[in-house]
Amino acid sequence: MNILHVTPLYAPAWQFGGVVRSVSTLAEQCAAKGARVSVVTTAIGTPFEGLSQPHAEERRGVQVTYCPGRRTPIGIMSRDLTRAVAAALPAIDICHITGVWQPSVVPAARLCRASGVPYVTSPRGALSPYSFRDGWLKKHLYFRLCERVVQRDASALHATSPLEEQELRHLLPKAAVDVIPNICESTRWFPDREGGARWRAAKGIGPGTAVFLHVGRVEPKKNLPFLGEVARSLPSESDWVFVLVGPAEKSELGRVTTAFGHAANRLITLPGTGSEDELRAAYSTATCLVMPSFHENFGNVVLEAIYCGTPVIASDQVGVAEMIAASPHVAVLPLRRYEWADALAGMGREGGYGLSSSGLHELRNQFSGAGVADQMIHFYESVLT
Repeated sequence: MNILHVTPLYAPAWQFGGVVRSVSTLAEQCAAKGARVSVVTTAIGTPFEGLSQPHAEERRGVQVTYCPGRRTPIGIMSRDLTRAVAAALPAIDICHITGVWQPSVVPAARLCRASGVPYVTSPRGALSPYSFRDGWLKKHLYFRLCERVVQRDASALHATSPLEEQELRHLLPKAAVDVIPNICESTRWFPDREGGARWRAAKGIGPGTAVFLHVGRVEPKKNLPFLGEVARSLPSESDWVFVLVGPAEKSELGRVTTAFGHAANRLITLPGTGSEDELRAAYSTATCLVMPSFHENFGNVVLEAIYCGTPVIASDQVGVAEMIAASPHVAVLPLRRYEWADALAGMGREGGYGLSSSGLHELRNQFSGAGVADQMIHFYESVLT
């Protein structure tokens, strides 16, 4: 099977968030299963960004063409990407488009229709009700003019969780939607107690302090001011801190700090993600991971924390948390501060949940690269037949 991925951003443009990592990992794992996988993308955020001509190279078994692109007020645009897709289509069986609200991929859908090549799309949360609320007028107009036809004419849509599936079926009732989760390899995430002790010492956090950790961008969707409300409801005599790890929007970080109020001295912010080793150490020593997001179509950090032996408290709008809510590793709570405060206070006293080896084994299999790639290839085959 010959698969073409079209996406405006691709590895190693990690600074643009989880979608880049998810698409890149999926392409690599499908290639490892024997599929011929190629990618057409832009060079934005990569070492090839300054080039005036497309650059092609093999990356972990995937043939990637990086095209010059430009950022505009309505998204990324690239004529070279359109030409590269047109050149690639005659040799491929199916096209996989990822890039909602990105005009660079709209011509790819049009070219697929014209050439009779079936295509599927991965909205990856970008068509959620929460997404539409952000810049609602521009997005509603763009959806009517461009995005709706891209999604409507796709052979099928890929959702990463049942939460996203419900959102897509509500927005596009006639669409065929399949749920296939993100890949989260447990080989990269495992308990590192010694590293965790060093991480605490480096950050000035005592060994007995409860650490309530959040990993991800400090942006409005993450709803981090809510943690400030929770913090103000925790007993001040207890020994606890909140630690935010991730790139921060300055204005949003100010809102978060203000929300903590008198508990602001219990807030530690660590801009950037650091190395994978450092992040693994942070997970391993945290009392729990907290994720009060307004919306996450999936949320890989939930699994990363669990693999490192750390339980999770997440809102009921985090896709993967809802998928594994029956396990003892995760508590899914509505966004009511007293419920969160009670849960965190209990964790601070008891040291979190016990994590069973059998439960972890099931999670590792469910979200492994090989398993998810098998599901995706079967999805492609069902579209082709």
